[in-house]
Formats: sequence, structure tokens, C-alpha cells
Amino acid sequence: MKTKTEKEEAILRLEEILCELGELGYEASELVSEISESAHRQGEAYGAFDLGSSTNPYDTTLSSIFESLAND
Repeated sequence: MKTKTEKEEAILRLEEILCELGELGYEASELVSEISESAHRQGEAYGAFDLGSSTNPYDTTLSSIFESLAND
């Protein structure tokens, strides 16, 4: 079991990872768009670039786990 400080540090790192995933998803989206607009549209439609998150509220994602832990 982590101490309160260790838990807070882990939660902060998870938040950083989610930010990094968001940036990587954006970069991937831009790159795919440069290569193929139809592939980009398909990726956008299915949330392929939403790394760590989902628009579907029933999906378990790193983002939803983070929210649960951060509000614990």
C-alpha cells in the first residue's frame, strides 16, 4: 500500500501520462491526415486518436481510472 505522498505522486504522474497521450494522439491525427484524408476521417469517427480516453462513457480507459483514483 502506498503512502499518501506516494499516491499523490503516482496520480500526478498518471496525469502527465494522460497529457502526453493527448499530445501523441494529436500528432498521430495530424500525420495520418497528411497521408490520407479518408483514413483520418475513419480514425476520427472511431476515436482512434483518443489515446487513453473514449467518448463512450461505458468504456474503461486510463482517463476514467485516473478520474476515479484522483477523486478517491
